[in-house]
Amino acid sequence: MVPGANGALRPRDIDDASALLASAAMILTQLELETPFDTIEYLAQQAQGLRVPLILDPAPARSLPARLLRLVTDLTPNESESMALCNGSGKLNPSTAAEQARMLRDRGPRNMIVKMGSQGVYVSGDNFEGLVPE
Repeated sequence: MVPGANGALRPRDIDDASALLASAAMILTQLELETPFDTIEYLAQQAQGLRVPLILDPAPARSLPARLLRLVTDLTPNESESMALCNGSGKLNPSTAAEQARMLRDRGPRNMIVKMGSQGVYVSGDNFEGLVPE
């Protein structure tokens, strides 16, 4: 891996952008291999403090600490990421996606959008639960 600009991103950079973040309707981020994890966690804390919804694409697949999941508004894993977050294995279908979505929502995110390739996406939130076909 050759880190790019994201490898230099630090919590102080988040502070420097606080006015911009405060004016945002939402913040979208992903884990990326090169972004320091403490910076992602700090961004999540700031988003919560500013009451700005945070959408996290948990790529690449890995387990996540509960403290971060509690700060996420929307979590958008693909099949392998969902499996990694739930310590599962195999292929997702609507039934297993529903189980994993409920499991992950119990850890904090208000909404789950599980990307299931050609099957579509499984959406789980307060107002809707179900498979949205491709």
